[in-house]
Amino acid sequence: MTRKKISFRTRCWLGSLALFSCAGAGIGQTYPAQPVKMLLPYAAGGVADITARVLGQRLSQALGQQVIIDNRPSAGRIVATEAALKAEPDGYTLLWLNQGTR
Repeated sequence: MTRKKISFRTRCWLGSLALFSCAGAGIGQTYPAQPVKMLLPYAAGGVADITARVLGQRLSQALGQQVIIDNRPSAGRIVATEAALKAEPDGYTLLWLNQGTR
């Protein structure tokens, strides 16, 4: 049985055709379709809280959807981090962490 060789150009064309045919599935989806939650492991009124609220306001304007700031202060940032880990992996929960100096 003989096999017909497919040229490199034909393989590239078929590959790009397959990619573009799959890309149409995500076009109809809009993000965000619901409010976005930003978890902060810091107390309200601090520098991180003020910065996150300014960023959240600008994100709200850019995305056209509300960004909710949820302060969950705790030792070692455990409470907010656990809440982010247990959240649905749908892109609607953000975790704000910053690296402090030691």
